[in-house]
Amino acid sequence: NYHHRHQSHIYPLFPGLEITKENNPILFDAIKTAVEKRLVVGMTSQTGWSYAHMANIYARLEDGDRALECLELLCRSCVGPNLFTYHNDWRSQGLSMFWGHGSQPPFQIDANFGLVAAVLEMLVFSTPGMIKLLPALPKSWKKGEIYGVLCRGGIEVDIQWDMGNNQIKTAFTSSSPQRIVVKFPGTPVSIIRESKDIEIADSNYGPNYRELELPAYRKIELIINLDETSL
Repeated sequence: NYHHRHQSHIYPLFPGLEITKENNPILFDAIKTAVEKRLVVGMTSQTGWSYAHMANIYARLEDGDRALECLELLCRSCVGPNLFTYHNDWRSQGLSMFWGHGSQPPFQIDANFGLVAAVLEMLVFSTPGMIKLLPALPKSWKKGEIYGVLCRGGIEVDIQWDMGNNQIKTAFTSSSPQRIVVKFPGTPVSIIRESKDIEIADSNYGPNYRELELPAYRKIELIINLDETSL
């Protein structure tokens, strides 16, 4: 039913980890097509929680502008003055979400949690052995910072970005020695290491990826300058 908002068949992409662009590009593209087919009626069939769900799906599809569109629609039409998220938007409710029938629409905490989760997914994706930095960064989020993101594999990540200058500063702190693949939002033209003994190698995944050797319990800081044409 292409007109319905439920996306259960997208589970292997989100919230599951079975399908990524790297491990199964064919099914990844098929999921992208399936999501587009669900939008034959635009966003009019979405509710509070499903806007958040769609934002997370678009984050995993590395489409930051679409993810942000979902969050903006959610915040504009399904969020009350107390920042609680509600199920429906009848367009005549306004920010108070009053139905006009003496009652409020049902509160949905999953949309509140989903909103926060989507922002995290837009800024960092992780699976054991791989971390993607700013995988779904909207064009309008040109500058920002986030600290202490706990990633799968026991790695804590900090990111500062300034896309106006095509530069990212990042730090990794791993709870165990391990080698990981890092994906950047563009192709690095230079990577400056604070610690010269840290090994950085090319990756078979392509020019936007690098392999990084992480020691245990030591903060590894990098400054990455990106090729503007690759962004």
